[in-house]
Amino acid sequence: MTSERSPLLNVEAIQPSVAVAATPTVRLAALDLLRGLLMVLMAIDHSKGFLANFVTPHEQWFESPDYKGNGFTFLTRFVTSFCAPGFFMLMGWGIALFVESRRNAGWSWFRILKHYALRGFVLIIFNEITMIPFELQLPRYHFITSVLVALGCCMFLAALFIAAESEILPRYTAHLSPAAANMTLAGTYFVTVALITVAPSLYVPKVSEKNANFSTSFLLWFLPLAGSTETKSAIISVYPPFPWMAHTLWGVGIGRFVKRVQWDSVRLALFNMSAGILMLSLALPLRYFVPWTSINPEIVTPPYTSSMISFLNNVKYPPSVVYTLITLGGNHIALALFFLVNPDTLSVNNGPLLVFGGSSLFFYVTHFWMYMGIAGVLFTIGVMPVGGFGGFDFWLCYALGLVIEYAMCMKYAAFKRETGRDSLWRLF
Repeated sequence: MTSERSPLLNVEAIQPSVAVAATPTVRLAALDLLRGLLMVLMAIDHSKGFLANFVTPHEQWFESPDYKGNGFTFLTRFVTSFCAPGFFMLMGWGIALFVESRRNAGWSWFRILKHYALRGFVLIIFNEITMIPFELQLPRYHFITSVLVALGCCMFLAALFIAAESEILPRYTAHLSPAAANMTLAGTYFVTVALITVAPSLYVPKVSEKNANFSTSFLLWFLPLAGSTETKSAIISVYPPFPWMAHTLWGVGIGRFVKRVQWDSVRLALFNMSAGILMLSLALPLRYFVPWTSINPEIVTPPYTSSMISFLNNVKYPPSVVYTLITLGGNHIALALFFLVNPDTLSVNNGPLLVFGGSSLFFYVTHFWMYMGIAGVLFTIGVMPVGGFGGFDFWLCYALGLVIEYAMCMKYAAFKRETGRDSLWRLF
């Protein structure tokens, strides 16, 4: 398996100074494969913004896209809804493994927190760089909280949570059996994740309040607010960190628990498949019978009980309970399939998914500029019509972008392998 790791979204080098054992190698391959798949899906949504004529509004707490029964347009958005929850979960899992490896290597908590504070700050800086193509379309400057801002903040907060949990929990579990201590650890994370998951449904305003003057700190940390109201504040809030801490800590909890019990790939596949099926099974009755878990469900047109498209058209900004269950459930099922493949002999060069998964931040930062460049060239030479492509022409341009990204990520991965284990270049 590849020995180079990107701290943003994939697992960093797990062993501090020894060869990687067979079981961790299997885990890393499966996580990288899922991450690579999510990068490919994510690029659909972002390339649409530059190249397609079927772009739809985002699923915010005050507005919802009306697909008018168009299954194709809906699916191009729906398949990308799994990406953000998967990224945060995988990042959390990777942080758990990284922290344990560095603690075993003698790192202090201060050094670990400084490590993630620096990387979180770098992500926020690169948020500004990746948002330049969008800033150019606005009448004045706004601080746009893209997914990089949330990832950077959640990265540090997750490491802080692990530090606190690692120091406090053993005081109350020292007298317990190993099995009971493990279940206490799992229960701590489960309860924390459940509370954060439910919280947005309790503090999100009613649709009628969308034009209220919310405080900057509330928008920055808790409430997404973009679109028609964006000029009222210096912030275009897309990914406030707090709601996404649920997905991050879910991954941290899994990583911490799995590291203790040392499951093999078969048990990991069984766990992920069971978790995925359970989440999807719970989402169905909640969507139909517990409206508040969907966050302002009345905004869905036509009503969410009238069609499958409307049922699956859930609020993402901030993530509702039902959205979280559906998307994390889908990620767990995909991860179960990757664990069943048991890819313990794969290296970084074994296919696009591992290449993209191993250089995920590099892919993320460059793909905005790359698709904007493709659109600019095609429009300048008169190939792309005003408003963008539809159907086959769009997919051709999307595929061209992936080919270019594959070549770039391969080159970057080769460069990254020559850097030090804790080099900032490995953040990409």
